[in-house]
Amino acid sequence: TGDCLHSLFETLDFRAPDAERRQVIDEALDRFRLCRASTAELEARKREAVHHMVDSVLRAKLPPQTGTFSLSEIPMAARRSELTFHFPLHRGGQQKQTSTLAEILDLHWTGPARNEAFLSRLKHSQKVIPMGFMTGSIDLLFERAGRFYIVDWKSNSLDGFAESFDQDGLAAEMAVSDYYLQYLIYTVAVDGFLRQSLTDYDYERHFGGVFYLFLRGIDGKHPGRGIFHDRPSAACVQALANELM
Repeated sequence: TGDCLHSLFETLDFRAPDAERRQVIDEALDRFRLCRASTAELEARKREAVHHMVDSVLRAKLPPQTGTFSLSEIPMAARRSELTFHFPLHRGGQQKQTSTLAEILDLHWTGPARNEAFLSRLKHSQKVIPMGFMTGSIDLLFERAGRFYIVDWKSNSLDGFAESFDQDGLAAEMAVSDYYLQYLIYTVAVDGFLRQSLTDYDYERHFGGVFYLFLRGIDGKHPGRGIFHDRPSAACVQALANELM
């Protein structure tokens, strides 16, 4: 399911008319054989559920705190899917543990997204940050009104209840799955990418933040449900970059 949804949002034109969008969705479902059912009626219901989910995601107001825009406004030309990154680790030659990142975050990671449970677990981690390169792939980077945003599509079902996609439930899932560390590393990578790409780059002016969109939980009747958003401070991003590189 996750592969199908990632592929779908990677190729779908967010501004396409309803009929075109439905065709692209149905083709993806057929390609991944997701909606097969014992009866035509049941298959139709499954397909309609996916259509509704995609529509809800594209029309959801972002960021949830202000509802400034939606993905349905973003043209293909302003998007870059599966942005691969790699940057060198420990150029000073000293290997470190992930617990050192907790010290940096404890000082610089502020705001409502800060999660003490995740920080505590990171502080006690014995994992070693390997030498070499940090590599990864960001689901989507898009630009709107001169600002760049990271999107990560999440197909997690949590415990199956809609209420679990409220902010407390998302925070718990972000912590247990290490998504907090993931998006902070993504932000370091995009910050470096934009510094190389824009001659007048300024983090405060050009970076809009990170969205983790939990696709199964987004519901237009409950604004903000299923949507995690953060914009770490420039000081936090720079401190992490200095520690990692």
